[in-house]
Formats: sequence, C-alpha cells, structure tokens
Amino acid sequence: MSSRSVNRVEAIGEAHHVKIKYENGNATCQKAVYFSDGDKVVLTGDPVAWEKGARVSGKQITIYLAEERSVVEGGSHIRIEGEGQNGQ
Repeated sequence: MSSRSVNRVEAIGEAHHVKIKYENGNATCQKAVYFSDGDKVVLTGDPVAWEKGARVSGKQITIYLAEERSVVEGGSHIRIEGEGQNGQ
C-alpha cells in the first residue's frame, strides 16, 4: 500500500480556459493551483469569480474552500449582479 498523496494540483490554460466550480460559486482564470494544505485554490491570470450574486476580480483570488470565503488581491473589483443574473 502506498503512502503517497497529492498535496498540490495545477491547471493552466489561456484566456480564462481554466474553469472552477465550487459550493458557493464558480470562477475562471488562466492558472489555478489547488493546495490540499489549507484546502485552498489560488487563481491568477485575470481571475474572475462569481459568488452569491457578486462578481469579483483582481490580480489574484484565493478561495478557502473549507472556510467558504475568498480573498481578492491587487486592484480588486466587485460588481453586485441583479436578481436572475448568474456568472458563467
């Protein structure tokens, strides 16, 4: 029996080809790195996330999956969507 485990996963694409869906929303970016230590995903490359009717963007978005929260860094922008509108 192997004792190996995965502690980091990287996904790289171009022009928002990396798409992520999680319990509270979804996101697009050029690069996503999942870290099992901390149960978080770090999004870079023009990341955009949609959570609970809000669209956020910045230089980097860190999504803490277990804590159901995210941190936007570097020139962050937030847009509140009207009812009936959803992110992609």
